[in-house]
Amino acid sequence: MEHPIVTAHRDGRRRITALLASLGAADAELPVAACPGWRVRDVAAHLAGIADDALHGRLDGVATDPWTARQVDSRRQRSLPEILAEWAETGPRFEAALAAGDPPDRLIIDQWAHEQDLRGALGRPGAGGSTSARLTQQALRAGLRGQIDGVGLAPLRVVTELDDWVAGDGSPAVTLATTWFDLARTILGRRSPAQMRAMAWLGDSDPYLAALPLFGPATIDLVEVPPPA
Repeated sequence: MEHPIVTAHRDGRRRITALLASLGAADAELPVAACPGWRVRDVAAHLAGIADDALHGRLDGVATDPWTARQVDSRRQRSLPEILAEWAETGPRFEAALAAGDPPDRLIIDQWAHEQDLRGALGRPGAGGSTSARLTQQALRAGLRGQIDGVGLAPLRVVTELDDWVAGDGSPAVTLATTWFDLARTILGRRSPAQMRAMAWLGDSDPYLAALPLFGPATIDLVEVPPPA
């Protein structure tokens, strides 16, 4: 049976390619607010660059800002169709290599995050019920427990449309009621401190605002249309 991460990566690559393939040159240059300084085709360049770098063993500094910046800079002279054509060639080979090992969760978290970044920039919600979304939710949920415990905070109760659970060990001191989409985007650094503070909290939210995001937080308010239920 194929590893779920391999399946999710292939499905996500096809979804993103279908989303971008019909864009005109002007849309390819639209700014992506969730990725300051990047345009739509820069996000595509990063995604294609991951597959190319992995296949060629260029993994020094993997996932760091310089690593991702080089992926974008080296493709600045390519059009969006050229970038997508590269990904169509390297993506299946990358997925075949992933199938031979134990692929990390972060691969799908990154791909799903950037898919939503692109959809936000283009005003095209979707992919809420995808395997990528499910795996991302599972991984972020597990990670949030460690984030809360790691900074010595009391457990946090999280209530979403999908479940009701406690991040941390013991009785929760504070409750956060939100959607899975907003929780995921918050953890991935796509919400500003003001947006996090405005979420539905029961108890003192301030100590948790710094613990929620793995990256970021966003420097501006990001308003996104969530995927359909």
